[in-house]
Amino acid sequence: MAPKEVPVIEEDLPPGLVYRSHRLFSGVVERDQLPRTGRLLFRLVGGRFGDFRDWEDIDAWAAGIAEELRAGG
Repeated sequence: MAPKEVPVIEEDLPPGLVYRSHRLFSGVVERDQLPRTGRLLFRLVGGRFGDFRDWEDIDAWAAGIAEELRAGG
Protein backbone atom coordinates (compact mmCIF):
# COMPACT_ATOMS: atom_id res chain seq x y z
CA MET A 1 0.00 0.00 0.00
CA ALA A 2 2.94 2.33 0.60
CA PRO A 3 3.60 3.03 -3.11
CA LYS A 4 0.03 4.34 -3.42
CA GLU A 5 0.53 6.68 -0.44
CA VAL A 6 3.69 8.41 -1.68
CA PRO A 7 1.96 10.50 -4.39
CA VAL A 8 -0.80 11.48 -1.94
CA ILE A 9 1.77 12.68 0.60
CA GLU A 10 3.82 14.52 -2.02
CA GLU A 11 0.80 16.33 -3.47
CA ASP A 12 0.05 17.72 -0.01
CA LEU A 13 3.48 19.36 0.27
CA PRO A 14 3.40 23.14 -0.14
CA PRO A 15 3.78 24.33 -3.75
CA GLY A 16 7.32 25.34 -4.59
CA LEU A 17 8.78 23.52 -1.59
CA VAL A 18 12.25 22.26 -2.37
CA TYR A 19 12.87 19.23 -0.23
CA ARG A 20 15.97 17.10 0.11
CA SER A 21 14.26 13.76 -0.04
CA HIS A 22 11.00 12.04 0.75
CA ARG A 23 10.65 8.48 1.86
CA LEU A 24 7.76 6.62 3.43
CA PHE A 25 8.68 4.23 6.22
CA SER A 26 5.90 1.71 6.64
CA GLY A 27 5.36 -0.38 9.70
CA VAL A 28 2.86 1.30 12.00
CA VAL A 29 -0.62 -0.11 12.46
CA GLU A 30 -2.72 1.28 15.29
CA ARG A 31 -6.01 -0.23 16.45
CA ASP A 32 -7.90 3.01 15.90
CA GLN A 33 -6.87 3.09 12.23
CA LEU A 34 -9.19 0.20 11.44
CA PRO A 35 -12.92 -0.34 11.97
CA ARG A 36 -13.97 -3.20 14.24
CA THR A 37 -14.27 -5.75 11.41
CA GLY A 38 -10.93 -4.61 10.00
CA ARG A 39 -9.28 -5.14 13.39
CA LEU A 40 -10.76 -8.63 13.62
CA LEU A 41 -9.62 -9.59 10.11
CA PHE A 42 -6.20 -8.09 10.73
CA ARG A 43 -5.74 -10.19 13.86
CA LEU A 44 -7.12 -13.34 12.18
CA VAL A 45 -4.43 -13.16 9.50
CA GLY A 46 -1.74 -12.80 12.16
CA GLY A 47 -1.33 -9.03 12.14
CA ARG A 48 0.02 -7.24 15.19
CA PHE A 49 -0.71 -3.67 16.16
CA GLY A 50 2.18 -1.37 16.99
CA ASP A 51 5.20 0.39 15.55
CA PHE A 52 7.46 -1.99 13.64
CA ARG A 53 9.36 0.52 11.53
CA ASP A 54 13.01 -0.21 10.83
CA TRP A 55 14.57 2.54 12.95
CA GLU A 56 18.11 1.70 11.80
CA ASP A 57 16.98 2.32 8.22
CA ILE A 58 15.29 5.57 9.22
CA ASP A 59 18.38 6.75 11.11
CA ALA A 60 20.63 5.87 8.14
CA TRP A 61 18.38 7.81 5.75
CA ALA A 62 18.41 10.86 8.04
CA ALA A 63 22.18 10.61 8.55
CA GLY A 64 22.66 10.59 4.78
CA ILE A 65 20.70 13.80 4.41
CA ALA A 66 22.59 15.37 7.33
CA GLU A 67 25.90 14.44 5.68
CA GLU A 68 24.79 16.01 2.37
CA LEU A 69 23.85 19.20 4.20
CA ARG A 70 27.19 19.30 6.06
CA ALA A 71 28.98 18.88 2.72
CA GLY A 72 27.02 21.83 1.34
CA GLY A 73 25.04 19.71 -1.13
